[in-house]
Amino acid sequence: GGLAGAALAPLGAMASEALRAVVAMPASHSFSTGAAIGAVSGMATKVGSVRGHYHSLMLPLILLEVECARPAVLGALDAACLCCVCAGVCSAVALLPRTEHEGAACRRAVRINFFFGDYVEACYPYMARDVWVQTAALIGAAVAGGLIGSTAARSTAYLPMPLAIALSDKPGPFACACAAGFFVPFAVTVMRRLPQPNAYVTVHRGEKAPFSK
Repeated sequence: GGLAGAALAPLGAMASEALRAVVAMPASHSFSTGAAIGAVSGMATKVGSVRGHYHSLMLPLILLEVECARPAVLGALDAACLCCVCAGVCSAVALLPRTEHEGAACRRAVRINFFFGDYVEACYPYMARDVWVQTAALIGAAVAGGLIGSTAARSTAYLPMPLAIALSDKPGPFACACAAGFFVPFAVTVMRRLPQPNAYVTVHRGEKAPFSK
């Protein structure tokens, strides 16, 4: 009730202030240390989401960090390491679909990633099927997180990507982080989906094919 809320409000304020202090720590370190912390955070964000911890852990932390209506480090990690990585994988699948349904589903996923900052789980089936795609997604998240950590860029989640970049306190570095999160998994997924050339042996007239009887 009201009394309980009034009693817990100071504790909640202290907790949110402590959280903001913790997530701001990379900005107080050197470039390389901030990049390392950011890379680990970016990869942890992706792994945590894949394992189903987003709504139970990441989302509440984002809400705590943005309660003062300021750009947030965790919001930047959400946009770059989840939405942009997913958009990269799904864009590649949409470019080279193996079925009509697959192409339509991935085009829809990319639109939601780009315009709503959501539906980050759309790429997980493709990550689960191909270890190279999974590795590229994790590397993309790590690179994006490293750029965010090294520059202390902040933004917010659940916004169209252009708006999330525009509202960032450091639009340039954050745009680079989003681009890295997108293009690393996009490039690898495209390469994995390109048709493989069939191996063949040219046999000249009058010669026997290898291994023929």
